Amino acid sequence: MDQPVPAPSPEDVPPEVLPSEASLTSPTDTGLPEEEPLSPEILEDEAIRGDFVLRWVVVALAALLGCSQLNDAMPLVHVRTGEWLAANGFIPTGFDPFSLITADRTWVNLSWLFDLFAAGVNGLGGGIGLSLSAGILAAITFGLIVHAHRPEIRTWWTAVCGALALLASYERFDFAPAAIALLGVAVVLSLLIRSENTGRFGMLWCLVPVLWLWAQMSSQAWMGGAVVILYLLGTLLRPRSFDVQPQESIPARALLAPGLIAVLAMLLHPFTWRTWAAAWTQYAVEYPAFRQLYPRPVVIDLVWYPLWSPLVWDQWNHRLVAGLVLMAAAGVCLILNRRRVSWSHALLYFGGNALGIASLHDLPVASLINVVLASVHAQEWYRAHYGQIYTVAAAEILFSRGGRALTLFAFFGLAWAIISGRIDGPDGRRTGVGLARGLDLELQTYRQLPALTADDRVFHATVRQGDFLIAAGRKSVVDRRVTLFAGSNDDDLLEWFQTARRAFLPALSNEDALAQPKLRQETMEKYELSHIVLRLVQQRDYSGLPVLLSTNEASLSALLPTAALFHWIKKANPATLKFATEHAFNPPRAAFRLETPSLEEAVQRPTLPAWTQQLMSLPREQRTASTALAEHHLRLGRIANNAPLPFQAGCFHLAIRFARSGIREDSLQAEPYAILGEAYAALSQMESMVLAQSGVPWSRSLRYYEAVAALQQAVRLKPDFAEPYGILVDLYQSNGQVEAALKALKQALKLTPLPEDASDFAIRNREAMFDLELRLEETLEKINKAIDRRREQDPNRLSVAAYAQQNGCVQRAVEILQEDAVEIERNPIARQLLTQWLAELGAGDELDDSSSRLQAISGQLPSWNWRNPVSYCALSRGDYAEAIQLWQNVARDMDRIVLESLLDTSAMTRPSSLFLGDFQYPVAHLIASQQAFQIIPYEGVESLLEAGLCEMERGNTPGAESAIRAALQRVPDSPLRPLLRLYLFCLSDELIDPEPPSDWIPQPADLFAPEP
Repeated sequence: MDQPVPAPSPEDVPPEVLPSEASLTSPTDTGLPEEEPLSPEILEDEAIRGDFVLRWVVVALAALLGCSQLNDAMPLVHVRTGEWLAANGFIPTGFDPFSLITADRTWVNLSWLFDLFAAGVNGLGGGIGLSLSAGILAAITFGLIVHAHRPEIRTWWTAVCGALALLASYERFDFAPAAIALLGVAVVLSLLIRSENTGRFGMLWCLVPVLWLWAQMSSQAWMGGAVVILYLLGTLLRPRSFDVQPQESIPARALLAPGLIAVLAMLLHPFTWRTWAAAWTQYAVEYPAFRQLYPRPVVIDLVWYPLWSPLVWDQWNHRLVAGLVLMAAAGVCLILNRRRVSWSHALLYFGGNALGIASLHDLPVASLINVVLASVHAQEWYRAHYGQIYTVAAAEILFSRGGRALTLFAFFGLAWAIISGRIDGPDGRRTGVGLARGLDLELQTYRQLPALTADDRVFHATVRQGDFLIAAGRKSVVDRRVTLFAGSNDDDLLEWFQTARRAFLPALSNEDALAQPKLRQETMEKYELSHIVLRLVQQRDYSGLPVLLSTNEASLSALLPTAALFHWIKKANPATLKFATEHAFNPPRAAFRLETPSLEEAVQRPTLPAWTQQLMSLPREQRTASTALAEHHLRLGRIANNAPLPFQAGCFHLAIRFARSGIREDSLQAEPYAILGEAYAALSQMESMVLAQSGVPWSRSLRYYEAVAALQQAVRLKPDFAEPYGILVDLYQSNGQVEAALKALKQALKLTPLPEDASDFAIRNREAMFDLELRLEETLEKINKAIDRRREQDPNRLSVAAYAQQNGCVQRAVEILQEDAVEIERNPIARQLLTQWLAELGAGDELDDSSSRLQAISGQLPSWNWRNPVSYCALSRGDYAEAIQLWQNVARDMDRIVLESLLDTSAMTRPSSLFLGDFQYPVAHLIASQQAFQIIPYEGVESLLEAGLCEMERGNTPGAESAIRAALQRVPDSPLRPLLRLYLFCLSDELIDPEPPSDWIPQPADLFAPEP
């Protein structure tokens, strides 16, 4: 075995082999490079890399903002057009296959190739493919723009201008010809600037295929031709007036041939000269037509207005500000570099910004031109005045490193503000793919029409509805292809449409109401239309429902997620009339007699997103289809206040059912809870009216607790939601809860400030609210003083709390009771009262906790009343099964108690102290019999009714009918008989006698003699 060799000692090693002390401490031994002192070259290299990063961050932001969910139907209209072209020869012929009223007109579809491209993208990737393609187009556009600069000069300013242009134009990033226009401008500018920089003018021949392809894909291709012509005109002017660098200009002879050929190549189009006539059409026909359609525009429709319009400045926004700042920045850069500005660049600046001033729709195009001009001339001015010398001075280092870092953070802050909804609002443009929920909801509506209509001859109330109809595969009357419909005098179909729609929407009409029926009839007869689709998206849209519901001109056929469908029956052909009769909308049948999926599963109580989630993205407020249908049925029930009670009951129950479905689809939305609460409140009013003659205090019924729970949940999810507070004021005030009513009223006043242009009615209503607030405050002050005196006199906290609740201070009653947690846990009555009061406040999680504790000690309670607050708690979560089981158990427990009391007081048993103390038979038995047959059954009727109401809400029609019949059989002469009678008719179409059998007068068989 080898022996280990001993290590040599330092004495045995030669001195030249031993490491020196300096080498032992040298950083090279650690493998780390020596620290290199900062030099101007290093700082320059950092600046180059920093500018590179900033430019590509702008490109990445463009891709991020461009790749968003589709929220407009126009891309889908282009898809449908492309599909039709692909199936009919590819080349457009001028025939319009999508409108019902333009058979004699030529449709000049200049973007036919884009339509085919859109159809292909949609066929490959659907909505996701369209979103991704829009992001790619945006990235390419800004990739070209931020790289259209002078070489070897700092481009920090270029990236800043590119970010401003991004902010001004990201709303135009939809997959539509407008995005092609932005891309086309970017390509043309990039070719011109690269030719200036390199002196290689052969690349200018690329303008020929670029402008030709652009002309086939967008009606705004003339803008590219205009850029070329303006630049060419500038080269033909005398250049000696300016100090232009030879290597940064394009000679006229180099651009003349490719420029003119490119402009002429645009005429190689199925519609030839109309590619250039589109400039006149755009500003003289298209934009005025949109202004005619939107005389009171919202922000999204302001793009059709010129910059000098007062409407623009009444609703100015960040996109407008960014575009104007960029316009001013480019102008300042041109002025600073005026000794080097060519005529070509000057003409581009004035011509491009003239487009942005003439219409906000073209401000993004002007912004792209301004980015290039501001970048190029800022670079030239900087080079002429400061050169490219870098130093290691502290100010230079701070400016170069710190400035670029701050710019980078600003870019990411801009992206965060847009994507999270901080700029455009919760429902603004967001990064994503596919169809946005609102667009998908609209398409759901119009895709249902074939099964619900007699034919495709439809009249719709808005132009955008025409787009949705085309996207869904139907025909429209008028849509946003406005150049097809615009004209003069009798040929102006847009003016005809505006006049016709006002006859169906009285909120938009100032005409004589007596003339509207005739106008509606003429509208339907002119183009042989058979049905009307009224849009139901905003509150003002519901103004059209009463018009058609209150006449015999039309029959309501269906309520759809975003529209109401009516069939025209006045002077209609027999086929349409028969179809309308067979498909008439019947709320009682839909709500009570059709088999529907039962709402079985409870939902967890929603919780607000954590602050970190809200920081990254504000929750969207886009409603689901079920929530939209719930809103429509609720409004229909409100409008039809003179309709039969079954009709109203059906509407409100459908609203409840759809609202519950909407909550299950998206439990974080406040709107379905608010609709649910309002529907319960409306149903309570209707049921109270039914029971008005019976003297039953129905205002504090099941409906009251259901409404409060839903409304309180709505304001927890959305604290600035004003409408639920107004309903809570009415509910609490009608039930004597002064404290809760005042609290809700203060919130309602806070969230609904009176606008400056408020009407007299709004002012009077506001004054009435202030008067009510004053009265409630005075009343509450007196009640609080009385409660304080009671606390001083009565040491029993439970007694004081009950006194506070009975006098209208349920919140204070809860606070008084919760001061002694031991008493609540020790005294079951205290726990029952606390749970009842928390249910009245709609306390949510706190109610759940108290309800579960109450159930655990329910065996210690002497009566069955503990089941009511527990059931209310279960219903606030949508747990119908638990609530129904609890109320059904009440009736069974009462039957058991009746049997036990009769047996325990019978002659064959000894006296029971459990029933009636020391009374002996037969007195005890008589008293027990009286309770069994006259008192206890009446209390069980309400429990059976509540169980039946819950069965109706969740869609279990057989269970609801069984409960209602059981209640009637239990006590035929119950004060609740009118309500039981109503719902039995709704459920089974059986109409029982309004009088109970005990009130019937017997009639002998021979009372009436037979007729001779």
